[in-house]
Amino acid sequence: MKRIVFIESNTTGSGMVALRRAHELGWLPCFVTRSPGRYPQLAEIPHDLLICDTNTPSQLSTAIAARWPEGIVGVTTTSEFYLPAVARVAAELGLPGNPWEVMVTCRDKAAVRRVLDHHGVGQPAYVVVGSPAEADRAVARLGLPCVVKPVDGSGSQGVLLCHDTGEVRHQVSDILASKTNVRGQPAPRVVLLEQYVTGPEFSVETFSDAGSVTCVGITAKTVGSPPSFVEARHIYPAPLPAGVADELAATVERALKALGFEQGPAHTEVRWTTNGPAIIEVNARLAGGMIPELVRLATGVDLLTQQLHVATGRPVELTARRRGVTGIHFITAPERGVLRAIDGLHRARSVGGVQQVHLTVEAGQAVAPPRDAYGRVGFVIAKGRSAATVERILDRAVAEIAWEVEPE
Repeated sequence: MKRIVFIESNTTGSGMVALRRAHELGWLPCFVTRSPGRYPQLAEIPHDLLICDTNTPSQLSTAIAARWPEGIVGVTTTSEFYLPAVARVAAELGLPGNPWEVMVTCRDKAAVRRVLDHHGVGQPAYVVVGSPAEADRAVARLGLPCVVKPVDGSGSQGVLLCHDTGEVRHQVSDILASKTNVRGQPAPRVVLLEQYVTGPEFSVETFSDAGSVTCVGITAKTVGSPPSFVEARHIYPAPLPAGVADELAATVERALKALGFEQGPAHTEVRWTTNGPAIIEVNARLAGGMIPELVRLATGVDLLTQQLHVATGRPVELTARRRGVTGIHFITAPERGVLRAIDGLHRARSVGGVQQVHLTVEAGQAVAPPRDAYGRVGFVIAKGRSAATVERILDRAVAEIAWEVEPE
């Protein structure tokens, strides 16, 4: 049987769906992880399992080849923390993939900033610091407020809008205090500070083949109120004039080519500022936040399947089979405390146009307003004929959900 190897996975959204899709396509998903308990849904999916240290890439190829000496047709992941490991293993096994050094760069937000700066791609001003004492220098260049973030973070973890130098120092200190990231990998000893740019935010979803970039579509993003940057709602496709959409896509293409990104999906966040597009982040992987599901419902294009095709050297098919508009609203706790009850999910599901309502918490669990994407506790997905219609459906569905939280 042909096998496709997954090195770890994201823990929300499309992670386990990708394994199911591989099984549906006739491959045996071979899952490599250092911590199978992180994935409670794994037991529901036919798969082979290898437990090993996924944070030591130099040993991965040997361990994988020993476990599955034949039949491997591709290596992939839905976790951006393991993009360099996938690139290295793919190269060592002679399988399709991006260059290892490109993936290392893409996983380092400071390195990405330097490359884009060198190539003149629009982005916020930035400063890289190695200690809280360097905050004054950074603030003098960037002004206030400014954004402080880890260079290897994900899901807006550790990202904060700071309004004075004291806040900047404190956030830099907090980030540097972590010796490892959420996956147990050594944390970089630098922090990225960025100019705070305003304007509507979008993400450009792309696939690359031998360096040629195809724009699949553009997602409109609603981000929660600062100081955190938690994404609250997406609409796909974004309702944009053709000229604006073309300029966003062209800016992202320039960024990906500057980075040397050659193959597969990318999810690039951009703000439309008074000076035009500004790259916020380049993510060298498929979008999270259920955006692939929005694309599938709106167009019939299954981006997860296309990612698997790329990993196995098969051609991708990105032509839309239908045209619709979809959206997602993320469910979040209104206050900190213990969830006693949540009502109205059945009423939310009955709202016309609602496709899915999903909740990840139960009564008795501690909840709190989110500080990053991992703090969201569910979502509502809707479909309609226009962005305005989808917005109204989401508003109606979310209004049906009632919380009972016992404050701490």
